[in-house]
Amino acid sequence: MFPIATDKADTWGVKEPDLKPQETALGVKAGQLSFAVLSLQQKEFAVKSILKDRGRNILKSKSEVLSSALWRLLHLRGYVNDKHELTNWGRALATTLKALGPTIKKYDDVHHVEEAAFLAFELLQFDNLNSRNRRPDLIGGPLRGTDEDKERCILIGRTACLLKLRHKNIGYTGPLSLNLLAYHSIIKAIREADRDLVEAVMASMFLSGQASRTPDRKDWAELGQSLPFSADVDIALGIAVKTYLDDFVKLDIPAEKREQNKKEYKEKYLPNSVNFVEDLDVAFKFFDAVYEGVKTLGDEIGAADKEAWDGAKAYLAERR
Repeated sequence: MFPIATDKADTWGVKEPDLKPQETALGVKAGQLSFAVLSLQQKEFAVKSILKDRGRNILKSKSEVLSSALWRLLHLRGYVNDKHELTNWGRALATTLKALGPTIKKYDDVHHVEEAAFLAFELLQFDNLNSRNRRPDLIGGPLRGTDEDKERCILIGRTACLLKLRHKNIGYTGPLSLNLLAYHSIIKAIREADRDLVEAVMASMFLSGQASRTPDRKDWAELGQSLPFSADVDIALGIAVKTYLDDFVKLDIPAEKREQNKKEYKEKYLPNSVNFVEDLDVAFKFFDAVYEGVKTLGDEIGAADKEAWDGAKAYLAERR
């Protein structure tokens, strides 16, 4: 029999006195995905997070409620075990989030990098973030180079589909890809399912009396808006990255010229993007960080997929 979800979820209930020291140590605010994951790397805190008396620990502050909701999400999705320790998937996600820390802070997470990291490992768990099933019948996939080159390019492009391209507030102007649009439907389904789950988790906390719902509570809207996966990130950056790598990059030019060409690409393909060169750099760093996490997964993914990630890493190194 499958365990009852509440038996897992209801073991979380960390209060402010224990949250604050972790915020200081990590430099991340409680209530964010990165805080929820990285805090559990501290064994003492992981032990302390296990709720001893479920009936006497009512969560009150916004950070208490959000943190507990995110930990419960991670637990239910297999990133944390019943001892509140990170699983193999949780450690891989932590590796990626830690690598992305400087990028998240630099751009105030405008690219939705934190959520993208979580969704990347959700896609990996569902065997969707890989170089297989390229769907050559759908236009807009990679066309240049060997089959291996095309596989590597599509993997990098699919990874970049999780991020936001900054664009002027007018209709999108840029290259299109039915291939990646089809892939976006998979991302969207998983993102919406995770949003439904984390909303259900929070609702359960209030309905069961684990979180305060007194009449003087005024932050209901803030709580809902602070939960992840509310924004539907389009695939514009994924298409831009795929097109840049497949159509525009030339391997026989020096690095300095390649940097100049990035600006030319922006003017030619994405004239209304806000700062494509920066967004491209974020996409490449995001791929690097996910790759670092994937390397820690061991037998959780197959040998062929590991080789595909290694190959994509080498492919990108030649073209960045």
